Amino acid sequence: MMLSTNRGTSATSLQRATIHDPIVSDQTMPQLAIALDPLLMQLHFQSLLFGNSGITAAASATDYEVHTCEVVRVKYRAGEKCVISYRLQIQKRRSNRLIEQWLSARLFPTGTAASRYHKALREPLTPPPFGDAVMFLPKLDMVIWAFPNDRKIGGLPALLAAAAHETDQLDALVAGRWGATTIIVAHDYRLIHYVPEHTCTVREQLLLADTTTGQTWPATLFAKAYYNEEGAETFRLMQQLWQRAACRQGHLRIAQPIAYCAVDQVLWQEGLPGHTLLTYALGTPAFDELLAEAAQAVAWLHTADLPCQRQSAQQEWVNLIDQRKQLVIQSRPHLAGAVDTLAVALRCLTPSISGAPMATLHGDLHLQNFLVDDDAAAGKRVALIDLDNLCTGMPWQDLGSFCAGLYYRGLVDHVPQSLIHRSIDGFLQSYATSVPWPLDRGAINWYTAAALLHERAFRSIARMKEGRLALVDDLVRIATDLLLGQL
Repeated sequence: MMLSTNRGTSATSLQRATIHDPIVSDQTMPQLAIALDPLLMQLHFQSLLFGNSGITAAASATDYEVHTCEVVRVKYRAGEKCVISYRLQIQKRRSNRLIEQWLSARLFPTGTAASRYHKALREPLTPPPFGDAVMFLPKLDMVIWAFPNDRKIGGLPALLAAAAHETDQLDALVAGRWGATTIIVAHDYRLIHYVPEHTCTVREQLLLADTTTGQTWPATLFAKAYYNEEGAETFRLMQQLWQRAACRQGHLRIAQPIAYCAVDQVLWQEGLPGHTLLTYALGTPAFDELLAEAAQAVAWLHTADLPCQRQSAQQEWVNLIDQRKQLVIQSRPHLAGAVDTLAVALRCLTPSISGAPMATLHGDLHLQNFLVDDDAAAGKRVALIDLDNLCTGMPWQDLGSFCAGLYYRGLVDHVPQSLIHRSIDGFLQSYATSVPWPLDRGAINWYTAAALLHERAFRSIARMKEGRLALVDDLVRIATDLLLGQL
């Protein structure tokens, strides 16, 4: 089963994009450096996919070669595991045709991978285009799943079958959304986002027609497969939010939920037009104008009072600070004193929850979860997307995470900190005009500092993106200055 994506990059750019900094020296996983080297892994996958075994009936060992290998995503936990997703471009010899194949690999501490491999072989598996559904590299203590096989996301094959219109599910979804006389004239689906062992999102672009009038129109659906039951809670809350006055009156734009398939753990929703707020230049007046509208969307969500089963407790943040500071210190030993001091200050200055308002939180608030429709003729242009983490908690948590994301993005894009401060002030001022409670800037600064450490600094290390490790020093500095009132 083949699946195209929305990315097109040259082999040279792929190789440049996948050179990783030497993040940590982990004695339990000495193979980590090799696993993160795309050129070395290209050789390993060439042998694994097109050696003497694992060849599909349609592909002999001499027909194909791994043209490029890209390390797309890394999730690392020191001393325990490392999950890596690879995107391969496979080329048929004497042909310019490139076929994409995704692999998700899990590194285990030395000597522990073989039993995991044999366990994986006992699970239901789907034959991939090349190689075996599950593969094993003993020298690297690496177990590899070939897409659409995944260690935890069991509904992937069913999702792709529905997206390819190989089942009746897509027809039923269309009929339920647009009426029984609506049919699918044409369709195309693409892989949009894949996080191994967590979620996979597919975009379905449709051309629909009404059999009674002959009218045709385009439509877009997104389907997201989960590794657990979280999609059911997300669908339930999205349905309730969709019915709220804020959405009906256009104050808050979200994607319309369509259906949730409990058997496959897949959520379907209608697509929204636009680009993420991340695509706009930070620090510019145009960006700040959109940011003000984004703040109002957050305010409408915070006051929605949804019956969330999930709760975000302040103590969870304190616990994360203690847990994640260890990886920061391990990766940047020269920061040990500064990180320890920051962690102690965060614990000592924990804001009081007495009298703090409770709100419906987004739970993962950053620039990529705002969608801007520049072609909107009237009304709100900014929509909130990716509502998987809706929960109840203090609003300062969302605001702190978002502000930390702005500081981080300012460092990545080399935007002067003064402009980031202006954007943050504008965002918070706009938010304050749309909520019934006064801002607690001290609490917001605390959550911003905490998020800079346990979200931004931690992810800069754990996801092992090129150039991100060098940002950790500045992230710790900004967090400390916030707590000391020097920003």
